[in-house]
Amino acid sequence: KVPHMGWNELFVQNDTPLFTGLEKDFYLYFVHSFHAQCDDKYAIGKTHYGYEFVSAVQNDNIYGIQPHPEKSHENGLKIIENFAKL
Repeated sequence: KVPHMGWNELFVQNDTPLFTGLEKDFYLYFVHSFHAQCDDKYAIGKTHYGYEFVSAVQNDNIYGIQPHPEKSHENGLKIIENFAKL
């Protein structure tokens, strides 16, 4: 169902400083109608919403996440804090 709106679990795929201090898998708030498709070697997080898709990526010092950390309470604040420390 599009748009994807609401709380969904992000399943961590690889170690990354962006998710330091968070549980192995955690909930974030999503609002989107599209998602990127990429090689799994860049995937640091995946989400299931009808099917599994990449919801967080990293390539060297470039990061991208599908959910909205500013709307995701403590988990989102921790991601913003971690990003500021990179």
